[in-house]
Amino acid sequence: MNAIPSGMHEVDADAVRNAGYAVEAAPAIGILAKSSPEAAAWWRENTPHLIAPKRYLVFHEEVCRIADI
Repeated sequence: MNAIPSGMHEVDADAVRNAGYAVEAAPAIGILAKSSPEAAAWWRENTPHLIAPKRYLVFHEEVCRIADI
């Protein structure tokens, strides 16, 4: 049995590298809640493991814009 060491993730051999931005998940969902409470609620209900502390969401570069907040 091949075990993956703690902190490591299995990667698909056919994965494609994309440019994007990593943002802390919990604050991102908080910002989302201001404009779309329903969408933020969906994330909180369906993916609590992804919005835990020290977790990040990665957004493709083409769907992002840099903003002063």
